Amino acid sequence: MRGWTPTVVALVVTVLVAACDRQPVGGAAAAGQVLEARALVHSAVAIARRMKANPKLRLLMEESRAILIVPSDATGTPSADSGGRLGVLLAHRHHRWSSPAFYDIGMLKVDARGGEAGSVAMMLMSDRAADCFSRANTFSLNAGAGFTLVDAAERGQASVGGPADVIVWSDAKGTFDDAKIDVNHIGFEADETSAYYGGNVVSARDVLTGKIANPREDPLDLVISG
Repeated sequence: MRGWTPTVVALVVTVLVAACDRQPVGGAAAAGQVLEARALVHSAVAIARRMKANPKLRLLMEESRAILIVPSDATGTPSADSGGRLGVLLAHRHHRWSSPAFYDIGMLKVDARGGEAGSVAMMLMSDRAADCFSRANTFSLNAGAGFTLVDAAERGQASVGGPADVIVWSDAKGTFDDAKIDVNHIGFEADETSAYYGGNVVSARDVLTGKIANPREDPLDLVISG
């Protein structure tokens, strides 16, 4: 720094210190979202492993168009009728699984008989159900929206009126009343998904069609496709 005056040196030091201390816009919030997303994937991996250990569920997963896994809430107190839960979705196209995309679920009700619903997985068996997740707006998966949802434990893919759009599994004890399975106000979690992919703005469609790939080996994909 030969030739620099003390005033210039002081100014440069001040600028450098400020640059080091400055966090990116939304830095703390984004870091929290990254941790939350990774924790969600970690929980989903455990659920996927448990499901794949069941030959019937393994076959349904392989036949599905996509799978949405909704781990029980962070407090460890499962609820059969809960709001604001996060889920992770992988699309299944051309025998390959997409990278994960994250969704907010306004209401998830499965009305378990003999127990409360904890972690839930929804295997989307029809293109019509799977395609909903590429939309920008919120949507619902229930009888009112024209979808047939059935309990994996009780009926598998067979249901009155034809194949199911969605087959629902839960680690709850007992079985579900199919007519009361209700999933409302599902919306793409853009901030959570973008944070997971390094802060880049991504759309649900880009992730689910494979245009956006996870730079790391995704443990959830390895479990489901393995």
